[in-house]
Amino acid sequence: MLFPMLFCGALLSLRSVFFQLKFKKIFSLILPAFREKNSRRAVFTTLAATMGTGNIIGVAAAVSTGGAGAVFWMWVSAFFGMGIAFAENFLAVRFGGAVTLLEKGVKCKPLAVMFAIFCVLSSFGVGNMAQSASGASAMSAAFGINPVIIAAAMAIIAFFVIIGGAKSIGSFAEKIIPILSVLYIFVSILIIVYNFKTIPSVFADIFLSAFGLKSVVGGAVGVTVKTAVTTGLSRGVFSNEAGLGSAGIIHSFSGDNCAERQGALGIIEVFADTIICCTITALAVLSCKDYFGKEPASLVIEAFSSVLGKYSGAFVALSIFLFALATVIGWEFIGEYAWSYLFKGRLIIYYKYIYIIFILIGATIPLQNVFYIADIFNALMALPNLFALVALFPKNAKDTVTKGIPL
Repeated sequence: MLFPMLFCGALLSLRSVFFQLKFKKIFSLILPAFREKNSRRAVFTTLAATMGTGNIIGVAAAVSTGGAGAVFWMWVSAFFGMGIAFAENFLAVRFGGAVTLLEKGVKCKPLAVMFAIFCVLSSFGVGNMAQSASGASAMSAAFGINPVIIAAAMAIIAFFVIIGGAKSIGSFAEKIIPILSVLYIFVSILIIVYNFKTIPSVFADIFLSAFGLKSVVGGAVGVTVKTAVTTGLSRGVFSNEAGLGSAGIIHSFSGDNCAERQGALGIIEVFADTIICCTITALAVLSCKDYFGKEPASLVIEAFSSVLGKYSGAFVALSIFLFALATVIGWEFIGEYAWSYLFKGRLIIYYKYIYIIFILIGATIPLQNVFYIADIFNALMALPNLFALVALFPKNAKDTVTKGIPL
């Protein structure tokens, strides 16, 4: 799925004449959008859903497995992901969320039903178990607490937020995401500054390793490049979720009738998630030099120990837990949307209860298995959504976006 997603991202970027590079236009659109409470909450709810463990553990895993070159390919996925995010949010304003896009835009209800089913399953995977497993594992390693107890605490907090509905979720995201992101980024920057002498060589490693010009483990160049490409792209997609349709679902509830403005917000979300947060984690980890083949959580803790010393484990564990909690809460809104479509607005309370139970289940399954499950459902969810974006974006955008590559 990685290369089809990149192809769609490239195609949508071309058809919008690379709107993600029109910085002046983007900022002229997002500044008034942030004055509107619903648009602002849509942004932070989207970031809550995406800025999970992928920004910390996912990045460390990519570097540990694919080397420094994986970071470059993470940037590539983010660049084209911005093109997808723009189209996703743009069409969400025109048609509604992804299921409405497929049913009324593409006029194919079976695809809409298929997407909704996979979206509900994804909410239990990437949005739920992958997060609770990572958060519980990190907290257990740092404080010696049983992972199930950690997951139970996460479930209780999540329950009291999601039971209040969309308003409660948006309010929670609006409060926790800015504070959590700024704190995490600030400490990461301190680490980068502390190791500033290594940063030029880190950037050199990123670009050289991305194209096999510097072998990570002394093996065949082709194997090194392949690992860097696939690992970097997959972790980038897992982190920003561009192409899954999740962001479009959230922004369809913004109440904003300016498709271009919500599209610009989608670009900013991917930029904040992958280009800023993931890059800062990667630079902090890579500045430690001895990173290849290490266990991801240990690698991050080691990187942060250069500034935080013995408190690095606690800080990393708490960061992972809170990012995971934010994602769990953000994804409940997305999954509930799909559930509501499948059951015509009925039995929503049962979805909430099942969702809470899956938080506990996630803590009992090996982390790698949870990520396999999440990746499978992500791919299945992306297929119908990408088809709709490529089919509908050009003809619906031509009246507001500068004309790009013709059909």
